[in-house]
Amino acid sequence: MNGGINVRQDDILWRFYCKRFTVEGKEVEAPKNLCRYFWTSVNGFGLWLGREVKLGSLWLFVLVATALFFATALAIPKTDNIVVTALVVTVVVVWYFAFMLASLVTLIRAKRMVEARAPWVMYLLGVCFVAFAVAYAITPETFGSDFQQLFGYMFRWMGYMLIVMVSMIIIMLVISRIPHHRLQKLRRAFQTLGAFVSAKKRRVCPPVNPPEEFETKQ
Repeated sequence: MNGGINVRQDDILWRFYCKRFTVEGKEVEAPKNLCRYFWTSVNGFGLWLGREVKLGSLWLFVLVATALFFATALAIPKTDNIVVTALVVTVVVVWYFAFMLASLVTLIRAKRMVEARAPWVMYLLGVCFVAFAVAYAITPETFGSDFQQLFGYMFRWMGYMLIVMVSMIIIMLVISRIPHHRLQKLRRAFQTLGAFVSAKKRRVCPPVNPPEEFETKQ
């Protein structure tokens, strides 16, 4: 191997990197550099999420998270205890993340089904959305207070989504720092992510060496 980042067969990012090719029935290509390796892994995660994960399992998780959410709201009284507050926030974050993930996967699969059967519907929806957005930007008062409240509500939830995403990243960073052998894969994933961020700042992507098992098959 000639310097750069060494990838292991059981790395989380490597598995999703391979998914990028195997989901579409293609032969796995050796990664050329860290930047392409990272974005290919992200693409593979999206393909795995959009095509292989069972919708029933996702919505079952949402139901369990919803039940946990209401159970926590009913069982835990209002208090200023920091431990209780952290528990409530964690339950809310898990519920919101589960709901948004299941909704996103459902929309992705519905979009793929519509594109396969009636692709003109997607173009029509896109034109309608753009026309509506332009009309709202020019004359928002003509839509009334109800539509303005709806847009405000949508933007607030987008902000909540951003907060949840940041919270999940912080939680995963904390977990990745726990010295336990079962979390080594997670730590390596965050080390690769850190190397990717550093490479983007320096505008130089180092080479990536695939696992030895992959090289043996070539």
